[in-house]
Amino acid sequence: MSHISTLTIRNRLENGESSRKIANDLGVSKSLVNKIRILGPENLPIPKAGAPQKLTIHDKNYGVGLIKRGHAATAVEATKMVNQGLTVKK
Repeated sequence: MSHISTLTIRNRLENGESSRKIANDLGVSKSLVNKIRILGPENLPIPKAGAPQKLTIHDKNYGVGLIKRGHAATAVEATKMVNQGLTVKK
């Protein structure tokens, strides 16, 4: 692998492209792209995959508690209660 190709990979990683896309576009393996990510002078961020979270960690834990205590029967019901700001009386 030439120095120019390594720089190209690093630039694309810095721009947030996924390892898979870079590997497919340049015809190299994903493991090589990931090694360049890890062995660089600073660790580059790993792009986040998937949909963004709908609930905060606190709200998620509160919803799980609602289900465990029997105040909500399903995750959908618990999520609706959390989003509406409903509190459960003892």
